[in-house]
Amino acid sequence: MGNGGSREPENQGDFITILSIDGGGVRGIIPSEVLSALESKLQKLDEDNKDARIADYFDFIAGTSTGGLMTAMLTAPNEKKRPLFAAKDISKFYQEKSPIFFPNEAGKSLLKAHETIPFSVTEGDVRISDPDPEVTKQLLTM
Repeated sequence: MGNGGSREPENQGDFITILSIDGGGVRGIIPSEVLSALESKLQKLDEDNKDARIADYFDFIAGTSTGGLMTAMLTAPNEKKRPLFAAKDISKFYQEKSPIFFPNEAGKSLLKAHETIPFSVTEGDVRISDPDPEVTKQLLTM
């Protein structure tokens, strides 16, 4: 099981699961929302572990730059050797700390854009629902 996992996998055969989280500075708000939705979905699916964390499902978790920060948050153990942070904590962390870590107008405008982009979780996947074309352009040109 991944870092912080509380039990061993039943039978994964020869599979090794790897989660790689890209960097991107303040744009980390986007993968943090996806990770939060994934963890929420895993908690609904795993009837034996309603406090399931992403680290329970991956053998290795790695990240570059801001993805490394997310990796640390997903795998840092608490006193019970369980992940200290939930994936939903990452988004809140970025919203609160990004102006400190990324003190330019681009970072502030991306956080403002995040407030206007509705994320939705469907049975099959995570989607950004009808993003404003100007916000999308702003995100892609940063």
